[in-house]
Amino acid sequence: MAMINSNIHAPAGALATLQAIDLERISTLGLGTKIVMYMSRGNLSDNTTITYIGPIYVFDSNLALPQAVYSNGPPTDFEKKIQKERLTPDYALLGKPNKLEFILTAMMDSEYHGLEMFRDSLLPRLLRDGYNHCDYSRVSEFWMYAGQKEPKKETVLLNMSPGGLTIANTEAYGIKVFTSKDVNRLLTLEINK
Repeated sequence: MAMINSNIHAPAGALATLQAIDLERISTLGLGTKIVMYMSRGNLSDNTTITYIGPIYVFDSNLALPQAVYSNGPPTDFEKKIQKERLTPDYALLGKPNKLEFILTAMMDSEYHGLEMFRDSLLPRLLRDGYNHCDYSRVSEFWMYAGQKEPKKETVLLNMSPGGLTIANTEAYGIKVFTSKDVNRLLTLEINK
């Protein structure tokens, strides 16, 4: 049975949710994790969207984003360069697109470390830079999945919509992902103001 925390929504709610999840412990379970997140700078006339799909890596203590995919007409020379390389967030986000989409995966410890660094450094910065609005073209703005190997047939663990954070499942493939303590923390979570 799904459990809902109606206090949690929007990109700030996704950050609070990710901060409440013990990614280090989850990395030891032998499951792959996929985080899907949509965020926007608001109702701007610019409809440029950048999507990052794949694992995030950490090189020499720097975050390296997956290859970018642009979805607003043919790519510019700058966009073509970004599409060919893994880039640091400072360089990859120079164009200040209106919408960002992240479909991030983790299987190995190093990829989970990348997710932690995304959560702890890049995501708060994006919120401060104005990416604190929902992408209203989407029904939901945040999901967390778990699966075996590449999470192809994954189990939805969490889902966030304007109505709040839903805990859809606490386990995947018979493996307990969220303990009762985790569930309680997620259900009582509030967005820090």
